[in-house]
Amino acid sequence: MDAKSIINRMVTEMKYVALVPYTVQSIMDEFMATCKLENVLKVDNTINNIGAMASHNLGVDKMYETESEWLIIISPAIRFGNPGGLDFIEKLKSTKYKIVESLGVFGWHLIAFHKDVIDKVGKWDTNFTPYGYDDLDFSIRIQKAFPYVFSDDEKFVVNSEKMLLWTKELVDVKDTIMSHSLKLNKINTDNSHHREYYERKWGKVPGTGEHLLNTYEHPFNNPENDITYFSNDYYNEWIEKESIKDDLNFKETSIICTTCGNTFKYKSTYAEGSVDNKIEINTCGVCNPEIIKYNKIRGIK
Repeated sequence: MDAKSIINRMVTEMKYVALVPYTVQSIMDEFMATCKLENVLKVDNTINNIGAMASHNLGVDKMYETESEWLIIISPAIRFGNPGGLDFIEKLKSTKYKIVESLGVFGWHLIAFHKDVIDKVGKWDTNFTPYGYDDLDFSIRIQKAFPYVFSDDEKFVVNSEKMLLWTKELVDVKDTIMSHSLKLNKINTDNSHHREYYERKWGKVPGTGEHLLNTYEHPFNNPENDITYFSNDYYNEWIEKESIKDDLNFKETSIICTTCGNTFKYKSTYAEGSVDNKIEINTCGVCNPEIIKYNKIRGIK
């Protein structure tokens, strides 16, 4: 094999870990039927639930263990098109950015972080388990780790290290619903705790209109703490109360979108307070305006 072939092979074999934590087996099965990615780390939280943040951190550990360049966080609520996610991998191979997010899906349902980002930002703070403010906490740490990369209206600014940080890409993927774990399983989140904890950690609460960088320089305003710092105090309490459920009763649950009438049916352990196993949501991947906009760009109906 000549030198050029060796280089081409090295580029082709870009290493990544694709993390997919899940709490609903049927949703995960549907996702995997569309997925052609290799190196998928499946974290089964259907019975013994360790939470999303701890699941993400298992992905971080695997990334370092396998000496991979990228950690891809995936929600099993998405559905890949014919490329099976391989078009997203091609974007990672060619990008100059360190964070690549997919357009046309809810939130961070398909997002990749380069090792350079994880090296500086650290792991996900487990005290936001199982959900809420965790993405804002991670975002503010990214901004502190890579100063000057953000402007008021875009994320595509070169930072002080002359690094392109964050971009969004169009790939062949659709979404179904948001927060499926909370809607379908007996998973409770304590928003009041998470809000109070975020304020103690950063000195500001999201949604106040304050600029995100107008916060403590160090977590909990302690100069001895770098931005990776957190304890597991709340997480340890949560895991004792919420992790293992002994009263699992799997049953078919219908999720009905009141906006477009779209219906999803899944085998679930929980129908949120409903005796007829029906859950209503006000938007889904079929009718959400932002998702529709980007699907039109891709020519997807």
